[in-house]
Amino acid sequence: MIIKADLVLAKQNIWTNLIFPKEQLLARTIYSNEIEMVSQAQFMFEYLWNNAVSVERKFKEF
Repeated sequence: MIIKADLVLAKQNIWTNLIFPKEQLLARTIYSNEIEMVSQAQFMFEYLWNNAVSVERKFKEF
């Protein structure tokens, strides 16, 4: 099963919404201000941001 999620980082807080595509319902919202969870989410965001491919580059590849 594929679960979609969105992530909001704000200072020392994190909110995550988990969405199950089959039902298209918001299944769960998670909030945390624990430093370990916030740090892990920040690391994941920075990794994805730094490794993202720009749309201009993708268009050039086509």
